[in-house]
Amino acid sequence: MLTPTQALKFANKVKALTATMPYDVKVALRNDALELAQNGFKGSELMNLWKDVGHQYARGNKELAILKGPIGEALTDISPELGNKFSKINNLYSKYYNIIKAMKPGIYTELEKQGKPLYLLKNLLFFNPRALASLGVYQGAKSLAREALINPKFQSLTKKLISSLNNYKYGTANLVLDRMNEIIKKDSPEIAEELENINFNELKKS
Repeated sequence: MLTPTQALKFANKVKALTATMPYDVKVALRNDALELAQNGFKGSELMNLWKDVGHQYARGNKELAILKGPIGEALTDISPELGNKFSKINNLYSKYYNIIKAMKPGIYTELEKQGKPLYLLKNLLFFNPRALASLGVYQGAKSLAREALINPKFQSLTKKLISSLNNYKYGTANLVLDRMNEIIKKDSPEIAEELENINFNELKKS
C-alpha cells in the first residue's frame, strides 16, 4: 500500500494523464485511481477504474489501452512492488474481460430490460459499480469480483454461461447459472438468492 505522500504523487500523475478527458470521466477516474492506491490495489477497485474508463467510451477498449501503460509506469516509478502487483491484476482482468466481451450485444440488451434479477446478473458479470450500488449489493459484489479474477472454475462457468446465452441454449444457461450460484452463495448469499429467481427460458417471450 502506498504512503500518503506516494498516493498523492500517484494521484497527480493520473490527473495529468486524464487532463484532456471529459469532465465527468476525468473526475471518476481520478477518484477511482486514488481509491485504488489507498486500498492496496484490490481487484474490485481496479475493475471500478476500468468501468469508469468505459463509462463514456462504450466498453473502453481504446482508452483502457492508452491508460494502462502510463498508469502502470507511474505506479512503478513510485513503488516497484505495487507496480508489479498492478501489472499482475491487470493481466487477470484482461483475461476475464476477454470472457465477458464475447456476449452478443443483443443478449446484453435483453438482460438490461428483463427485470431486476437479470439486470443484477448483467451488472455483476460486467461489474458496474454504480448499478450494483443502486441495487444495494455493491459490497457483496466486491467479494465476487475477486472470484471473477482468480477462480478458474468461476471463469469457466462464466464462459459457458455466455456461450449458452449467445446460442439461445437457455436450458443449459439455467444449469450453468445454478453451478455459478454455488460459488456466489459463499461470498454473497443475498445476491445468490436474487439470482435464483432467474429463468432464462423467459427470454424467449421477449
